[in-house]
Amino acid sequence: GRNLGPDLPGRFPANQPGGKINLVFQPTQTEYGRTTEALMKFNDLIPTLLRVFEEYFVWPRDLTVTFRECEEINAWYNPNDSSVTMCYSAIEFYETFLARGLASGN
Repeated sequence: GRNLGPDLPGRFPANQPGGKINLVFQPTQTEYGRTTEALMKFNDLIPTLLRVFEEYFVWPRDLTVTFRECEEINAWYNPNDSSVTMCYSAIEFYETFLARGLASGN
């Protein structure tokens, strides 16, 4: 992380250059995927989140995060091309899991 003052003491100086995070949305045929993409793009939420992640952390190289349909509930990192694949099914699973936990008070 970046050293942004006494409340956020990071290992790197605040002006340390770092990689950029790029988001890619592959076409989706599911209602959940379309809704999730629209919510992430709503009101410039994504550029704001990316600015926060790039402000607080020094990424050793550019990172591409691709949101797409998958045949399983999964997400994975590929170190060869510095990419993360995020399956809509994984987002939906954890969203449901979290909602059930909150509803049960656990």
